[in-house]
Amino acid sequence: RGGGREWSVWLDYRSKGQGGGEDVSLEGGQRTDIAGLQHFQSLWQGLEESGQGMADGCNVAVFTRGVMPTWEASQAHGKWVMLTDKRETLSKLLLVLQAVMEGAHPNLAHVCGVVLSVRPTRDCIAVWNTRGGDSHFIKATRNALVQAARLGPSQKLNYFIIRMSSASSAGATPDGKQREESSSRSPRRASGDGEG
Repeated sequence: RGGGREWSVWLDYRSKGQGGGEDVSLEGGQRTDIAGLQHFQSLWQGLEESGQGMADGCNVAVFTRGVMPTWEASQAHGKWVMLTDKRETLSKLLLVLQAVMEGAHPNLAHVCGVVLSVRPTRDCIAVWNTRGGDSHFIKATRNALVQAARLGPSQKLNYFIIRMSSASSAGATPDGKQREESSSRSPRRASGDGEG
């Protein structure tokens, strides 16, 4: 179970027009080690009270302590991605973090980080996974995240493969991301991940 892990929060204060998105490098961001969900909530409240709130293009990454929030350093296989309405972002983020930090499902032990990307209209929460995926594992973990975040039937949670196994990496770029190929189905979305 994931309850015994320690965590670090990485804050990346990019202003509008400097890029952003959950895949940007956060290596240079401000890092704070936390003991758990309550400590994260205190940190978040402190940011809001200080006026350092998160503007469009900013990122908050919560990763297992010692793991840098980059695809290369984390050795992540892929990520589950959900878009949230602004008014629901914090509650969904806290629900996901609680499930991951407390090890609400055995598969969540393979989550190495959760990244919130603040965007102009809907925010993005990405849950990074280190285990390569057979479809049963991906479906079971997706279901655990859907339940944890209390996602409704109209909310999507899709899995995107970032790092291919060495046997199938011929279509991968040097940074480990799957190349887009022209087909009726995006090669980045894993099979069997379903719609939210």
